Amino acid sequence: ETETVVLCWSAQSAKSETALSVVGYYAHMEPCPIMWVLADEDTATYMNKHRVQPMLKNTRGLRDMVESDHYDLTKGSANLLNGASVSMAWASSVAKLASRPIRIIIFDEVDKPGYYVATKEAGPISLGIERTETFFRRKILIMSTPTLEIGNIWTELQSCDVVFDFHVPCPYCGQLQPLRWSREYASGFDDGFYRGKDGEKHRLGQVVWEGGRSATLEQIAAAGYECGECGKVWTTVE
Repeated sequence: ETETVVLCWSAQSAKSETALSVVGYYAHMEPCPIMWVLADEDTATYMNKHRVQPMLKNTRGLRDMVESDHYDLTKGSANLLNGASVSMAWASSVAKLASRPIRIIIFDEVDKPGYYVATKEAGPISLGIERTETFFRRKILIMSTPTLEIGNIWTELQSCDVVFDFHVPCPYCGQLQPLRWSREYASGFDDGFYRGKDGEKHRLGQVVWEGGRSATLEQIAAAGYECGECGKVWTTVE
């Protein structure tokens, strides 16, 4: 059974929505202690107020489990009537990370500065994972938009046993393919090819634009994605 899942995704691609779904599922279907760790206190407070609280109070199956006497809106924690608990924390808050046992822990945006704050005890990710060691069938979700190759999320991704890519269909030929900036610099596909759903090797696509390094703003704005299969160029709107 998979214990640790690493999501290395681009910005604004539903990472937070994924985390909310994980929180909601385990709070309802497998009641247990859950913690969502953000990069800093402000972000944790915002996500608690605008995402977690509305989900718990407005979702059928969860709203009847929220007992107001055990729902601390200021500290971002909730004890549900079915025995589940949901806590919000931030990377630099060593006390919060070390204060309770957790079965489900979510580390969000681990490449942000908050996750690189040094402490005498351990790094935020290691410290958080320690909170899960007493639980059978624990789950660890680590996610972020990547920054540098030495960053937390890329380091975690390289340690994975199996790595899956999103495959997007070409709007012209329908070929499902992983998106890469260029064939020459395609991480994980050094030869410029990938293995398709049919088991055969297919040529990668790439971003293309006129003008090269001397391109005007208009040419850059007109950039598109060249399908590796049929060669047609498409954009996000066609």
